[in-house]
Amino acid sequence: HNLRDLIERRAQLPLAEIVSYTLQIADALAHASARDVVHRDIKPSNVMVTRDGTVKLLDFGIAKLLDERRSADDPVTETGQRAFTPEFAAPEVMLGQPVSTGNDVYSLGVTLCELLAGKPQGDLAAIGRKATAAEPGERYASVGALDDDLRRWLECRPVDAARGGWRYRTLKMVA
Repeated sequence: HNLRDLIERRAQLPLAEIVSYTLQIADALAHASARDVVHRDIKPSNVMVTRDGTVKLLDFGIAKLLDERRSADDPVTETGQRAFTPEFAAPEVMLGQPVSTGNDVYSLGVTLCELLAGKPQGDLAAIGRKATAAEPGERYASVGALDDDLRRWLECRPVDAARGGWRYRTLKMVA
């Protein structure tokens, strides 16, 4: 199945399963990012889920190698056209600004929000909002930081995106 199929059945998916899929995507993106690669087209149709629940990230066709020898806004495609899916593209991508790993954080956040639509979210909504902040500086600094907050949610620990005070943190720790 691709993730789009799962989104159509999201009402049947437990929140922990949704977070598990998102974490697997984040892990693949973190692996790519460590090699200075930005996927640039994270969207549900580019994510496959095997029968055993393993996520496979597909279509690195417009991926960008972050390389000091090339300009950050060099086109990747041979035609010179900028390629992206508007519904999942970060605002700075839409404006033609340089490519960064923050673009993948944003797209993964949009994907998470699609999976969560119609479900009670709490801290997951805060994580989604932080990942999809319009200003890159307000987003998670990396896919790894988003990954960390998702893992904290799974462990019922306070998440950084919630920005809760002492009461929030105390209630989370007690829970």
